[in-house]
Formats: sequence, structure tokens, C-alpha cells
Amino acid sequence: FFFELRLSMYDKVSGAAGILINTVYELEKEVMDGINIPRPKPEASSVPIFAVGPCVEGAERLGSLACSLSCGGGGRDMEEERQVLAWLDGKEAGSVVYICFGTFARPMDEESRQIGAALRASRVPYLWAGQRGSVQLKQILDMNGDDEGKDGEGLVVEWAPQTEVLQHRAVGAFLTHCGWNSVMEATMAGTPMICFPFVLDQHMSCRLVVDKWRTGLRLDRGHDLRPRLTSMLSQLVPRPGAPCCPCPCPVRARARELR
Repeated sequence: FFFELRLSMYDKVSGAAGILINTVYELEKEVMDGINIPRPKPEASSVPIFAVGPCVEGAERLGSLACSLSCGGGGRDMEEERQVLAWLDGKEAGSVVYICFGTFARPMDEESRQIGAALRASRVPYLWAGQRGSVQLKQILDMNGDDEGKDGEGLVVEWAPQTEVLQHRAVGAFLTHCGWNSVMEATMAGTPMICFPFVLDQHMSCRLVVDKWRTGLRLDRGHDLRPRLTSMLSQLVPRPGAPCCPCPCPVRARARELR
């Protein structure tokens, strides 16, 4: 499916006057300049590419261009949105990890169990937007069919207003599949990322976030997710009631710098 989709896109590009990309020129200056280098004939007809981002829903509140690129899309039940935001309102600043793996990607059941175990071990409040598998996800996390986990530390929903969530004062980190829209939304919100890529360009986006921008940590897939994720959560999300670390987390500081 994705291969055929890309072929179709490439066929249409040759006749375009230009290509608009949802990115920020300053974040990808070398790439954008390299793509747009003037070429001698017969390549002189190469289509110019323009960075017009960040196109992020709700970005006007951050002084940027507003488009509609939320994880899962709009038109959702307003009651579900109110539930999510009300739950976040009751949490301490920077204490929640938001988890969403986009529309198509989904961890294996064992990976979800290990992520859940790391969350419980860290005692970090979490909001997990599980998309279509939210009921199954609650079972995997041993939530007894309830939306909230034991002691109210977790909330699992089918959908969340992602841009609003990432901008919320309570959210301290974002566990993401590194879909490009999610990366742009987190970058504009100044939210550090824990990168858990699955397929395609998600791996390249992860490299940008971790190695180039230094606004995230890489969580490679495998059977030892729990100890690695637990360590990352301790760096990015302060445990409720724990004393503040005198040394600020460089990843968190860098994410705020690029906001």
C-alpha cells in the first residue's frame, strides 16, 4: 500500500510548480538547501521545495501557522476531549507522560505490557491514546475495564486532542512513534520525546529528534523495554512528590529552547 502510494505521489510531482513541506527551515536548513541547489541541464526542471511549517492544529496559540494535523483527526466527541483535559488539569506540572503511536502503528502486546510495567514502576501518571485498540489495551495493562488505572495514575482513551495535550502544563514527556505530524506538534509545544519508531520515515524522524535536535531519547524495540523506559522516564518526568533534581535535564531544556 505505502509503496504504491509513494509511486503515485512521485508520478504527480514532475508536473508540479513546487512542493510545500510541513517542516521548519531552521530545523532542516542543510537538507532544504541541499535539495534546492541549482542544477545544470537537463535537471534544471527540478521542482523547487518550500518549507511552510510548522503546520500544527492550534499553533496560532504558539504564534505559528494553524492547520489541522492532529493525531487521529478532528470531529471527535467533545465530551471525550473534556474528560482528557479535565484529567490533566488535576495533575502536577510536567508530571504526565503522554503516549500515542498514531493511527496505524501499534506495539505488540508484550511491548505494551512492558511499557505498562515501566509506567507502574516509575509511578508516573500517563495518558495513553490507544486508538481503535483501547479496550484491548486496558486488558493488557490490567486496568479491569476501567479508564483509569490503580490509584488513578493512568488514563486510556481511544483518542485525545493531541496538540492541546502536548501544550498542557501537566505533560512532561511524549512517548511517540515519531510520525512527522507528532514530531512537529511536540517540537512546537516544547515537549521532549521518547522515540519508539515502527516503520518507514519514523526511523529517520527519530534520528533527527535524538541525534540532530537533541530533543528526545531513543527507545529501541526489544524484550527489555521496561528497564530502559523506566530510566528514560526518570530523566524526563519528575516523580510526583520527589525533590527536584539540581541539574536540569539537557533534553528537556533543549526541547524548550526550540519551542
